[in-house]
Amino acid sequence: MQGPGIRIDEEANAAYIRLASGKVHETRTVGAFHVDYARGGKVLGIEILGLRQYLEKHGSIRIPPRLLQQVNAPSPRRWG
Repeated sequence: MQGPGIRIDEEANAAYIRLASGKVHETRTVGAFHVDYARGGKVLGIEILGLRQYLEKHGSIRIPPRLLQQVNAPSPRRWG
C-alpha cells in the first residue's frame, strides 16, 4: 500500500497527487482536475494536466476542500 505523495512529470507537463491507496473505480473531471474515485466515492488521487499553465494562472495548487473531505469519506458521496 502506498501513502500520499506527489509525482511530477515535467515532460508530460502534469502532476499526480496521490491522497489514498485503493483501486480506481472511476475518473471524473472536476474543474481543472481529473479526480480518481474508489467505489463508494472516496477520492484516491488528483491529476493536473497543463501543470505549468495551471501554476502560472493560480500560483500554487489549490485543491477544493470538497475533494479533500472525500479522501476519508466513510460513506458513499457523489459530487456533480
